[in-house]
Amino acid sequence: MPVPETYDALPALPTPSDGIHTCSYESLIEEDFENGLNKWYGNLGSDESLKTHDDGVHTGSYLHISRRTHKYQGPMIDLPLHVQECLIPGETYFFSAKIKISPGDEYSGTHSTCHTSQTSCPTIMFSHMDNSGTVRWTPLVQLDSGKSGTTILDGQWFDVKHTFTILDTINSTPDNVFSLFAITGAEPGVDISVDDVKIRLPSAELYPDPDNVCQSLVFNGDAESGEGFTYPFISYLNKGTLANTLFTKVDPETGNTYFSITNRQRFFDGLSANINIGCIVPGTVYQFSSRIRLHAPPEREEPQLRIRLMAWQDGVSKAIVENIATTCPTLSEAAGWVTCSNFVKIPDEMANIVSAKLVYVLPNNQVDDLDWDDISFEFVP
Repeated sequence: MPVPETYDALPALPTPSDGIHTCSYESLIEEDFENGLNKWYGNLGSDESLKTHDDGVHTGSYLHISRRTHKYQGPMIDLPLHVQECLIPGETYFFSAKIKISPGDEYSGTHSTCHTSQTSCPTIMFSHMDNSGTVRWTPLVQLDSGKSGTTILDGQWFDVKHTFTILDTINSTPDNVFSLFAITGAEPGVDISVDDVKIRLPSAELYPDPDNVCQSLVFNGDAESGEGFTYPFISYLNKGTLANTLFTKVDPETGNTYFSITNRQRFFDGLSANINIGCIVPGTVYQFSSRIRLHAPPEREEPQLRIRLMAWQDGVSKAIVENIATTCPTLSEAAGWVTCSNFVKIPDEMANIVSAKLVYVLPNNQVDDLDWDDISFEFVP
């Protein structure tokens, strides 16, 4: 088995300087507003209040921000020093929350721009003032154009599950005068409500085993380990819209969680994953398996599914392609879930690569919804 020198490892947690607090993989920020505002506010004259859910679906309290006169106002929380010290630049974080927007009382009878055009929708922001007095706002998660996974409507709660990274260039350091997270973006006059906010690192199950880094090339293949997040899987052609975006779904009858892309637009429009290049060693053998379901009528069935390992060398734009599987069962709505599996031997051409991806190609279908489950890519001794 290959032994890479570097790999995407579970990060070591910092130690806050106060000697009191500790950093946690499970929670950087977590708030359900059941015990008050807890220092959340609306910024610069907007009103913050706690309200009680009354829709018969949700329960408990939530934060409501009203009388917004600027786009940058909304639910926000200043980060205490120990939280700033726990924030690790360059690492992926999970963000989840329930959000609702609605025109304020003074605009009753109108609709927000987000409701009518899916623009000017909520945005999760990071802001800080550095020690020179310069204030910067950086968007982390933007929810325009269906990026939340649903069409956002006024007065209706929607769930958000997205990943973000605090880049080194943002300079999120304890030397900042302040650092904060905020939910902004909607135009003035639109109220923003939020509940069950959580920011955390991915769990250890989503990283390689440090003692057997190349045993598994993909993680969370059953979509059950990511708490509703698709990580580390992504959409190969994602343009940040409802089309091309990868989500998890739950079968209402079985409770099984799986991956799905709707509104596909290209043959390559499908699930993808970055592969550790240190494990892509010529001559090494892996076994791949995946369940796949294509929601296609008979006239658009797919008899030629291609599952590929694609790799790139430094300075070369053309990919090196190794077909993992080319004899999969025909995909269609009638066929339902099918399993495609095969062994793949890493070719000599993939020596000295700088990146590698798992890619699905449907040469005869570029429009129908596609689902995945139980993806595995295991080392064969």
